[in-house]
Amino acid sequence: MAAKQVTRVPIVKASVYQASDDPTRLIPDDSYGHFGEIIKPKYDPKIWSDMLAQSSRLSRSIRVVARNTVGLGHFYVPCRCEDDLTAAEREQFKREADDLELLFDAPNDEQSLAELMECVKIDEEATGDGWLEIVRDRRAKIAALYHAPAPTMRVGIRKTPVGNLLFVQVRAGGTRIRFFRPFGDSSIVDPATGREAKLAPELRASEILHFRIYAPDDDYYGSPRWVSASPAIQAARLAAHWNGNFLRNSAHVPHAIIVEGGNLSAESRKLVTELIDREGKGIPNAGRMLVLEPELEQVPAAARAAIRIRLEKLSVGIPDDGSFLKLTSASNEEVREVLGTAKIMLGTFDDANKSNAVIALRITIQQEIEPDIRRIEHRLNRTIVRDLGAK
Repeated sequence: MAAKQVTRVPIVKASVYQASDDPTRLIPDDSYGHFGEIIKPKYDPKIWSDMLAQSSRLSRSIRVVARNTVGLGHFYVPCRCEDDLTAAEREQFKREADDLELLFDAPNDEQSLAELMECVKIDEEATGDGWLEIVRDRRAKIAALYHAPAPTMRVGIRKTPVGNLLFVQVRAGGTRIRFFRPFGDSSIVDPATGREAKLAPELRASEILHFRIYAPDDDYYGSPRWVSASPAIQAARLAAHWNGNFLRNSAHVPHAIIVEGGNLSAESRKLVTELIDREGKGIPNAGRMLVLEPELEQVPAAARAAIRIRLEKLSVGIPDDGSFLKLTSASNEEVREVLGTAKIMLGTFDDANKSNAVIALRITIQQEIEPDIRRIEHRLNRTIVRDLGAK
């Protein structure tokens, strides 16, 4: 009786993005050892991954999705109801679960399975593609699992009659190239050249399990779910930079000084000039007081009582502070909406009551989290679990 690995279900710089205009989307084979062709992604995954550093809501939402999908641990269940198993089948299930745990308990020296899969899932949500490396020992048995960073990975096509796929990792500006086989590919490939060669199992190119969010317009790569929200994210980021630069550098005079029935004294005019030229911008100079005095010597004594100094507010050209908050709020809401995450999962409640929050959380789990868990479980059970001998 096969053991099946499942995951827990939880209870609870702006850039311009332009699709590749190359209809073939092929990088010449001269670039990487004449192994074949590398398929260029429609969008640069490095740009997508950089967006996590530009939007706190996007970063938070993606990490919450990843944590609740694959980061809450795993356990094993038999493929049939445990009550229907014979004693022999129960023993077989226990042996298979123990064998699986040898790998899944410590897939590599640095990460647990939950942490490893969380990295893969973050990449998948951020760039549309997640990459899991499978390493085999000299007996050709799976010995370790690693995360391959999405910005470095590409899909390639080998020069064979059927055009077999091959995965390529490009680092250090293209000076470090490493090749991988798709999981289950029995060909023997040199990891340095991408060519077939006679090598011991531990020296062969390791395998890649490619997770991707389906993109109807791309046969090779996935697409992030939040692509449609990228303009809103960029707008909010630009607004934040503009607002920050305004606070640091703006020398805009918020008021006009109007003197009625007289003139400012020479000392007052000097103070105003200095304030604007040297001290009229920057956060440390915010809220400074300015004392203005009229010139009395040239004004008759009887007219002095009529002298008035007033400040007229200048608002033309000054954006309303609330507009930045509204833009940020709208951007955050669009990101949350496109990723399908309930506000309560992000730690924000606003004015929602407990009943509404619970319903929203349940909908998110049923419509977004659980289907994704089932998809990833199916992929792992049909590949790595089965390869380890669980039937």
